[in-house]
Amino acid sequence: MNLVLGPLGIANLLGVRDLTPTVRQLVNKFDFTYEPLTTAEQSEVLRQEATLITTPHADAKRWDAYWRDVKAQWEYSRDSKQLVPEFLRAPPPHMAEVRLFGEYIRTRSPEFVWSVQRIILAHLAERYLIDVPKIFEFGCGSGFNLVELRNLPLRQWHLTGLDRSEAAVEIVEELGFNALHFDLLQDPQPCAPELIAHAGVLTMGALEQVGDRFEPFLRWLLKAHPAVCVHVEPFVELYDKNAFDDVAARYHHTRGYLEGFLPALRELESQGKLSIIEVHRTNVGMRHNDGFSWVVWGPA
Repeated sequence: MNLVLGPLGIANLLGVRDLTPTVRQLVNKFDFTYEPLTTAEQSEVLRQEATLITTPHADAKRWDAYWRDVKAQWEYSRDSKQLVPEFLRAPPPHMAEVRLFGEYIRTRSPEFVWSVQRIILAHLAERYLIDVPKIFEFGCGSGFNLVELRNLPLRQWHLTGLDRSEAAVEIVEELGFNALHFDLLQDPQPCAPELIAHAGVLTMGALEQVGDRFEPFLRWLLKAHPAVCVHVEPFVELYDKNAFDDVAARYHHTRGYLEGFLPALRELESQGKLSIIEVHRTNVGMRHNDGFSWVVWGPA
């Protein structure tokens, strides 16, 4: 039986009562058809995930090689879809099974998760970034999120992409954005924190890669006094204590993904150094984990 994740379901994912016209228009463009798995299929996927053996995330050299491949494909085709990482738009069976509202589903469109990410980006941009003239995306990769921001009918931001990969910076420059080298793990950073004063900061799946080594970047941000910081990442601290979330947390730990960042923000808030505006778990992700929750914060 096919179901559709419609406006009400998307609103539930976003934690709002209703969608704005901008977000609703996007929802109507995408194919959110899916099929619930049977009880037996749910159990089998859970069993497979519980026995999954995986490897740590890619290092800087592998990411640079990946973005060079993306750059070559995009320069040949000039198709903006080539900028989107394969793990967000890969065809089944890799993307067939998706996490949604505490269970696994089977999607019809290979771009189901990428479509969800675009909607999340539009929602957060309209809600938290609409009043800033500049947005800086850290760990921007090939600039696919910047392209989405540029295409939103909200306002004309001055958009800058920052990444440690030379190839990624080259792509972002070719796309017509400002581009800068920035290593989230480097201390001190080559860029002055004043660069982002009173601007909007965005990360989407970039802090995921730093594990528990986020302190240099967080200290840099605190010195910068941005208007608002929006982080869309996998937050292991938001998982519940049940079998469905336990396998996702195990995958998260094995991959060495972001850990401790949300508690660090909460501690800094208790010290009066920043103010957390929203923490939200979306309850959606690829088969292995939820990667699209967010925390929004600003200077105290």
